[in-house]
Amino acid sequence: MDSRPGLSRLRRLCLFLLAANLAYCALTTFWGRAPAWGMFSRMEDLEFRLEDASGAPVDLRAWVASVYYFADRSVLLDTADCACARSSAPRPWRLAVPALGMDRTLCPR
Repeated sequence: MDSRPGLSRLRRLCLFLLAANLAYCALTTFWGRAPAWGMFSRMEDLEFRLEDASGAPVDLRAWVASVYYFADRSVLLDTADCACARSSAPRPWRLAVPALGMDRTLCPR
């Protein structure tokens, strides 16, 4: 038996916090959207066009999770480059981001 009552209260608090954290993790795992993701709903998503060599549009969102945001130019470029390398669509691909004045060719032959 512990003779220090403060330690016992601290242990109960830690166990409560651990249980609350585990419940939160389980809820977000099975529910699919954590409440903390609400902060990302206020981010502006970059508008872009991605086309393969034949001019057909490429759906880059099919390569990432549904809650993924392209808010940064470098992340958008890296994701498009990775998708291009793994895709069987004709190459090279063309990525255009009008808001940034960017027009890039990806996966050159």
